[in-house]
Amino acid sequence: MQRHFGIQRDIRVVLAVLVLAALLPACASKKIYLNDSERAALRKQPAIHVVHYLTPTPEVKPPSVRRHYVTVKLHEVPTGADIESNVKVDLTLEMTNALTQALAKEAGLSNLRVAREVTPLPVVKDGSSHKDKFKTGSVLEVWVDRYAYSYTPVDWQTYTILVRGRARLTRLDDGKTLWNTGECTWGGSGNNTYGDRLVLGELKTSESKKVQAKIKQTLNAVAQQCARQLVQDFNRNDKQ
Repeated sequence: MQRHFGIQRDIRVVLAVLVLAALLPACASKKIYLNDSERAALRKQPAIHVVHYLTPTPEVKPPSVRRHYVTVKLHEVPTGADIESNVKVDLTLEMTNALTQALAKEAGLSNLRVAREVTPLPVVKDGSSHKDKFKTGSVLEVWVDRYAYSYTPVDWQTYTILVRGRARLTRLDDGKTLWNTGECTWGGSGNNTYGDRLVLGELKTSESKKVQAKIKQTLNAVAQQCARQLVQDFNRNDKQ
């Protein structure tokens, strides 16, 4: 009998742990929107420090098939490192510059101070970690957590760019997160048209310069699109 009750107790403990584990991510991912008073207070702060993180090396996703239990690529394409070395564009910095320009114009924030140096990954869990460096004011962090070149299913010789960017605002004086819902995306049918497709295989041919120019043009469009999406979220209230 005691053994029976002991097993039941152990089961209850395990269930409690599982429930707690399920609740923690929900608590950690609580959406925080700016309210009107905090948005107005930002204009009066001496400085809003803007931090941009290192852009991750892009992931390249070529088409493949399974043959005899082995995954085989249908064609060879440049790696993410190849794209970085040929197309010298700091996507996160481009996004950050576009965002700060838009916030200065549309939100009246003339106190944005973009840090010159790039902040290494990974992204810190709490924006208040920057207090030792900036002391006071607020810190606006911008980073990219998805950057990939994915083949187009209807034409697997061509690729489209997929991006997801993030932004978070923290008040350094008390460590309060003011805004953590900033998110922008690029990719899929909503952004990409036939003209956006890239033939990555040509990056190592005589057509390399044309491909580089097209990638740079697309990344510039990504940065501008992300800035618009982030500003829209910045101006959004919880009840909207």
